Amino acid sequence: MSRTLTLRRARESEAPAIAGILAQAFAADPVFEWALPDLVDRPQYTRAFFDVFTGFVFEAGEVHTDDAATGAALWLPFDPAAEAEDDGSLGKALAAAIGPHIERMGIIDELMKAAHPQRPHAYLPFIGVVPAGQGQGIGASLLARRTAELDGTGQPAYLEATTVESARLYARHGFRTHGPTIDLPGGPSMIPMWRDPAR
Repeated sequence: MSRTLTLRRARESEAPAIAGILAQAFAADPVFEWALPDLVDRPQYTRAFFDVFTGFVFEAGEVHTDDAATGAALWLPFDPAAEAEDDGSLGKALAAAIGPHIERMGIIDELMKAAHPQRPHAYLPFIGVVPAGQGQGIGASLLARRTAELDGTGQPAYLEATTVESARLYARHGFRTHGPTIDLPGGPSMIPMWRDPAR
């Protein structure tokens, strides 16, 4: 029997659970495989990355999940003026968490920043579902919920797809390719995607 999916804003006390969801969801992601090439320690550092990043988003943005904590989406407001005043605290925290792999994470960050649209929008850095829950429409539901809110307020959105399959999902929700791919040296490419609010 299929259950009714209930989506909601996550509570800050759920930060460890949300980080766990995303660490599982991105365990085989090509960008994380490139950033963390050591298969043995990749799970440890993937989790450490999401522990830090999820905590940051709880402070600065919105975290959405489902009632069974199967999927999660992290959303951040993007304002070029605010970005110019960034104190680098997130980068320092990530460096402490994933120390031996910070060089590759830094390369990813610089390339993503260079491609990032410089006008206000809602930014989706991560959305994922644990492997056991994939293929059940949870990620699509999380995406639809938030994009409906953005349509209501007239806000555009931006993300980077890390696989062709995920880009297809985002395209079904109104995202379109935005500029050239972000190509990691000797590694995979990310697809920048922009979504104008539906009229």
